[in-house]
Amino acid sequence: MPTLLEVWESRLGIAEVAGKKHNDLILQWWSDAGHPEIIDDETAWCSGAQCSAAKAAGLPFPPVNINPMARSWLTMGVRVDRKDVQPGDVIVWPRGKPNSGSGHVNCVKEVRKRGSTIEVRCIGGNQSHKSGGAVTLTGWTDLAGALPNGVRRLVPATVKDLRQAGSTTIKQADNVEKLGILAVFTTPIIEGVRWVASLFGGVDVPKFVSLPDGLTWWQTVLGTANGIYGYMGEHPYLAVTLVCGLGAFAFSRRTKTGRVEEHANGMPIAAEVARLQEA
Repeated sequence: MPTLLEVWESRLGIAEVAGKKHNDLILQWWSDAGHPEIIDDETAWCSGAQCSAAKAAGLPFPPVNINPMARSWLTMGVRVDRKDVQPGDVIVWPRGKPNSGSGHVNCVKEVRKRGSTIEVRCIGGNQSHKSGGAVTLTGWTDLAGALPNGVRRLVPATVKDLRQAGSTTIKQADNVEKLGILAVFTTPIIEGVRWVASLFGGVDVPKFVSLPDGLTWWQTVLGTANGIYGYMGEHPYLAVTLVCGLGAFAFSRRTKTGRVEEHANGMPIAAEVARLQEA
């Protein structure tokens, strides 16, 4: 799958059609973003193009119930300090007055430092072009002009990436999973201790009844299961621990799967990691 930057590079030069006609590719990008109701290429389309590019790169983008404007990207992914900006990051710029709701979004192509100044060249849609707007590469621009918290790094929808990004939901599920695994292994741990203790005498370690020879595979499985069931009946505290452990493990897995699906559908991680996002 291509990276976000590779997708943008492949789209360089795509432009609006002057007059009453419209570029079908730009309309398709709006459809990719979940807004097929936009049927012209005069509507500011930098955010729609960014949504389409993110989708092509397998990355989350603002859901359809969010206003499809550039500033909707201020809560996507994680905030990046300006000094750590790198190619492939998303930049949200002001358009007009800084406090207005307008903005512009594009993708970093190159970064350079000139003393204390950090400059970027970006690829984005609906940028200045003789036809009115196109996918172009900007000139070098001072990154200080980006909106506060406007340097973003998109996070793929995987457990590993969400964990690295600081998702509290994933980290809490990790802790529950660890407890579940510990509970599941409580029985063999306890029995191991009992067995070691029995080597020094004074502890009677119960044993499963031996199964007769010549049983089929399924008979062996059923016989073993029956032996375990009987053993758990004699030691109910272990049975409860095992059930709780398996339940915790299943719950943590379901939680992680659900959070990944939510993230893939555009639910920002910002609400979870406010200390990182500040957005």
